[in-house]
Amino acid sequence: MTRPRLWMMALAVTLLAACTSEASAKPVPTPNWVTAPHPAQLEVTPARAQEIVAGCGRSFNNDVTGSLYNLVGTPDKGWALIYSRARVLVCELNGDGGPYNAGGGGGEPLAESLNWVPVPFQVDDDSAGIREGNGSYRVVAGRVAPGTRGVTVTVGNQTQWAQTVNGTFLVAFDTKRTSAAAPRISAVTADGIADPGENSPPCLLTPDGHRIDLDGSNATRCAPAVRWR
Repeated sequence: MTRPRLWMMALAVTLLAACTSEASAKPVPTPNWVTAPHPAQLEVTPARAQEIVAGCGRSFNNDVTGSLYNLVGTPDKGWALIYSRARVLVCELNGDGGPYNAGGGGGEPLAESLNWVPVPFQVDDDSAGIREGNGSYRVVAGRVAPGTRGVTVTVGNQTQWAQTVNGTFLVAFDTKRTSAAAPRISAVTADGIADPGENSPPCLLTPDGHRIDLDGSNATRCAPAVRWR
């Protein structure tokens, strides 16, 4: 069951410095819980993490395997961010849609771009929906380049600070009404400088000059990117 949404943007991804020098020197394997970077940053046991990945994968289309990269709330009630080789999933845990209610996007065209991230961040999912009863939700998730310490995300009159975890950010808002306005996001670097970045660049440019198209527009002004994994 795919999470009901008023809209969804499952965007793509970007470029350069690898999480480790070893990772940049070897082919990247299909992610799983074991290979996800720094899993100890998440307050969740490996067994529960595997349950979340499996349950969210079944909720989406039964063939998604990947790694739990981020989590807000608790491992039993909150939101999970999962990346596989070619997909990104944002999944609500024990919400209106049941134990696991995932939405997202991707596929083979996204596989290359998910190895790269523009500086300072990339929005991979921006989702909204109506709650049963009253209110609505808005979830914004993505990845960050090395040197990005966190991001601030503003939706309407609400602002949240998201510390980066495993090279990602994830924020969830409960709102009175939905809005089609794009979230306002600023990255904060290690030296405290705020950078508004660009939510969804049309293309990426790797350090060796390789262009990765993200929106099919054939744009020539691409965002510089660094390797993410």
